Amino acid sequence: MNKWILIAAATVGLGCGKSNLAPGDAGVHEILQAAKATWASAKPSCPTYHYEALTSSAFGFCSKTTVQIASDQPVQRSYVPNSCGGTDAGPTGTWEEVGAQQLGAHTDGAPALTAEQLFAACETSLAHDPSTNTLTLTIGSVGVPTRCGFTPANCADDCYMGFELSDVACGSLPTDGGTVDGAD
Repeated sequence: MNKWILIAAATVGLGCGKSNLAPGDAGVHEILQAAKATWASAKPSCPTYHYEALTSSAFGFCSKTTVQIASDQPVQRSYVPNSCGGTDAGPTGTWEEVGAQQLGAHTDGAPALTAEQLFAACETSLAHDPSTNTLTLTIGSVGVPTRCGFTPANCADDCYMGFELSDVACGSLPTDGGTVDGAD
């Protein structure tokens, strides 16, 4: 597994984190293992799937990266900065990458990770000490983590390290004539 992918995935969802787990929750790894089993059952009927990776900052910037995976390979990625209506002068420029030759051409936006890579990034995040970090784990409808990360204790702003996704949906991305317009 490429370390860069895991590091990038672990930092995708920068922002203030709130956990759905009890402090020091030792059961987090069991929850993740059950989610893997759910995904293993769902995956045969979900060879193509997509999700939106969301990033935000306590200082007003946010963005949305849409990713499509087909046959265990990223096939499409698009990016919309300031997609939450903020006025922060963060990165500008909406873009779309389609096909293996284009994927990864842009440095902004979340990496295009498969469900298995998301599980690996989640395991890395949840390995942090729960006595000094708040662990966050939310599982989506097909078993793939949709929010996974940690927040160091006593941290004030933009401390969450991990990812936040819309629910992973089976099937291809809806098409709108081939453009990414940022509309929800």
